[in-house]
Parts: sequence; structure tokens; C-alpha cells
Amino acid sequence: MHYMIQCSNCSHVHTVDALQLAQQASRWACPICGVVTDYAQYELAQPGLSPEAKDFWTAVFFAGLFVGLVMAADRLSRTLDRL
Repeated sequence: MHYMIQCSNCSHVHTVDALQLAQQASRWACPICGVVTDYAQYELAQPGLSPEAKDFWTAVFFAGLFVGLVMAADRLSRTLDRL
């Protein structure tokens, strides 16, 4: 999922990959979730992966990403509460 976003300070338009942003937020909030999503992504890239294995690693990837994003939202919320 790519989005085109124009910089608020200049006329440059940048391509942003929402999935990569989510992965970075997940890594920031929970290194373990980051490792889980990275490993699942690695497994998904393996040639000759069976459909069942692909479904499994896709589920692992999105579960790790989801948990990491929930943790990122919680961490961000706690940070903002302190301000």
C-alpha cells in the first residue's frame, strides 16, 4: 500500500509505504514483535513455499504486526500523557 504525500514545507511529493511504516512502529514499540514480523517475512520469501505454509506465515506476520502496533499506540499514548 503506497501513498503519495506532499511535504508541508516544500513541493516535493514522497511515496510512503504504509506497511513499512507499520513495521517500523512495531519495531519501535516492541523489538520482539519486530523480529517476529521480520522472520515471517523472510519465511514468506522462501521459494517453493506450500500454500498452507504461506497462509501460516502470513498469519504470523500480521499477528506480530498487529500486536506491535497496539503496543506502539499504547506507548505513544503514555508518552503523550506525560507531556
